[in-house]
Amino acid sequence: METKTVTVRLPLDEFTKLDELARQRRKETGDAVTKSQLIREALGNMGKSQKAPSLLTQALNCPDDDESIRLALEVVATLAQDAAQRGLLTGVPQELGMAVFSACEGHQDIDLLTDYLSKLHGALRAV
Repeated sequence: METKTVTVRLPLDEFTKLDELARQRRKETGDAVTKSQLIREALGNMGKSQKAPSLLTQALNCPDDDESIRLALEVVATLAQDAAQRGLLTGVPQELGMAVFSACEGHQDIDLLTDYLSKLHGALRAV
């Protein structure tokens, strides 16, 4: 494998963190870990750490209507699970109503949102 040398200037605090990380890794593994190895490792992991597009992004960019609806339902299900974890679905109904009311104040797309959710509700009831 052909290699090239790169010289990097780091702010002192970042250099100190990198040095401390190398020291910790040497203690943990017993290997002679260098700052250069840590930088190469981080660069190698950069592509791996890029996330897949969110369900919402997938739904918005999906050219197929059926698949877009399926993804939208997954987004709504995720939001419902979050609401349940927050106790908004099991608490007093007025709590959810007040949360919705305060969130809707000044919302520009309230008519579109109401229409969409009404039709989604009717379709889910028919399933």
